[in-house]
Amino acid sequence: MKIIIGQRKTVGEPHTVNIVSSFALPNSIQFAAMPSNSNNESLRVPGQNNVVIAVNARSFAPTVIDSQGGVMHFAVNVGYTMNGSENYVTSGWFLPKGQEQGFPEPSTSFTITFQKAGIYSYICQLHPWMVGTVAIK
Repeated sequence: MKIIIGQRKTVGEPHTVNIVSSFALPNSIQFAAMPSNSNNESLRVPGQNNVVIAVNARSFAPTVIDSQGGVMHFAVNVGYTMNGSENYVTSGWFLPKGQEQGFPEPSTSFTITFQKAGIYSYICQLHPWMVGTVAIK
């Protein structure tokens, strides 16, 4: 089944579509501003003070990490066929029109063809409270 699960229209801020990706840190981790004594603070999910948002370095352009750890980058706006064994799939960043400069080829659409039945969760890496699922039967 082929589905367009992300398509940039007019958006006010960047977004991504990330499938099967997550990071976890022990609760004992303490975050500190860098440089020290600066006015920086970590970005936290609203209502969940123990969840900190971190940007994956591979998130800017469409990327797949397969089950063996191999990394494949693919062209923006080109479809991808998932076989269900991927560890990480990202659309790349969808940027507001006019804010594309400074970013390597932002996506304007993201199309996936799912080969296996199942439930696939996705998340906006920059706004982890923006989540969804795709059910393939």
